[in-house]
Amino acid sequence: MYSIPVVTLSSEVSVAKVVKGALHLYIGTLVVNIVGYLYWIIVSKFVSPSDIGVASLITNISAITMGVIALGIPTGIRRFLGKAYMEKNMEEFRKFASMGLTILLLTSGLAALIFIAFREFLAGLANIEPVFVIMLSILIILTTCNALFNSLFVSTVRTKVVMLLSIFNSVNRLIIGTFLVYIGYRAFGIVLGILIPVSITFLLYLALSIHSGYLDGIFFEIEAVKEILKAGSANWIPAVIYLFGVNFGVIIVYGMRGAFEGGLYYIAFAVALVIFAIHASLSSLLFPILSGMKDHRKKMTWRVTRLALAIVAPISVVAALYGDVALSMFRPEYVQAHKALAVLVMGAAPAAIASMISVLIYAYGMYRRVLKIGLSTNVPRLLMYFILTPAMGIVGAALSFLIGVFTGLAVAVLFAYRIGFKISWRDVAILIPTPFLLAVPMYMFNIPWFIGTPLIVALSLFVYARLKALLLEDVKEIAKAILPRKVVEFGLEKFGWLIDFVFR
Repeated sequence: MYSIPVVTLSSEVSVAKVVKGALHLYIGTLVVNIVGYLYWIIVSKFVSPSDIGVASLITNISAITMGVIALGIPTGIRRFLGKAYMEKNMEEFRKFASMGLTILLLTSGLAALIFIAFREFLAGLANIEPVFVIMLSILIILTTCNALFNSLFVSTVRTKVVMLLSIFNSVNRLIIGTFLVYIGYRAFGIVLGILIPVSITFLLYLALSIHSGYLDGIFFEIEAVKEILKAGSANWIPAVIYLFGVNFGVIIVYGMRGAFEGGLYYIAFAVALVIFAIHASLSSLLFPILSGMKDHRKKMTWRVTRLALAIVAPISVVAALYGDVALSMFRPEYVQAHKALAVLVMGAAPAAIASMISVLIYAYGMYRRVLKIGLSTNVPRLLMYFILTPAMGIVGAALSFLIGVFTGLAVAVLFAYRIGFKISWRDVAILIPTPFLLAVPMYMFNIPWFIGTPLIVALSLFVYARLKALLLEDVKEIAKAILPRKVVEFGLEKFGWLIDFVFR
């Protein structure tokens, strides 16, 4: 009978904890995306495209503004929160949490006041009613604060809270927004259907943060504020450039190729983001954990990277090969975005490597190097949008995004070498190409998706195991994170012969 060893890299942290926490984040992201798609499909039945356009304008401006005024704090502060939590220093944790929230309230409040003060001018410029600008101002404050609350619970590895609140917010938006639109509130109902759930989520986050002891009083220390701003600056500029880059990609496609192609690219990118969210969930949780570890950071980082590649690579290939099936679920005409989707998902595995290296460097406090990785990813991407999109349409926009992934990866690998982080290129050479090679016969013989998908995934995992690119202890860590212990023990006992065959 197989035992289940606890593979721990520090006294507090195991890979299972990272995987389980990341699983909650990813489930939340996946459900939010699914509910979001359903919401827009339903809403579009009751309102005109112009109404949806107004709502999209408000949400996009809110997202971009939040990225600018947040100063990278929701991400940067995780380094201090994770370290304080791992050291069981909750006084330090509360100090940084309170100061982070104070800074964001000031910046978001200032932005909101500016929008409100110029609401008539901005409303005329965008050809919308002034009330939408006021709603936008409130949305900016709430979403900015919610991003900080999100970091509090991620840093303490309570990602189930984040998952549940994310799902709760999306379901509320579906119910409230659909009802308001159905009774005739049109664009106003769509925006209000977003604003009300975000307000409820804010109040729940605030109550849970106080109840959990994450917020207790007001702290303000100049030196600590400088540290928070310094940590945030490393990801702030790249994040802002990323927000503009992604939005400009859609805008350029709309402007140069027409609204129809713009819609195709938007859907293709939304589907691709579901796959990118896998490694994003792992890296977002890995950051505060690495920040709190004193030893074995590099070992932990590579193990999580290897897991990310083992999951992302096969799924990316399946999406590239059978993406037309997923796209057809929206409307038949979206199948035309299949090539763009295939190009986008080719960057998921390389992006996972770059993301994990960036997190490791960030945990060491090397902010300038994190900044350089972010800039090397997003600046080339932004420039290429203007070059490739006019000539190649949505495929050109997708290629621009992909180019940014590889330029960022090149810089990340260079910095990994400089800090002594050893990338097992042997593992990479197995993990990434294997599903691509398996997909070739599926494509040549036109194997349907319901046969090709499980074959690609299962055979990829089999090759990973036989060639030791995926270790038995990795699988056990994932199993412990996802399944009850008794289920794992039963499976190991009953299928020990199969494990022997695959891994030995």
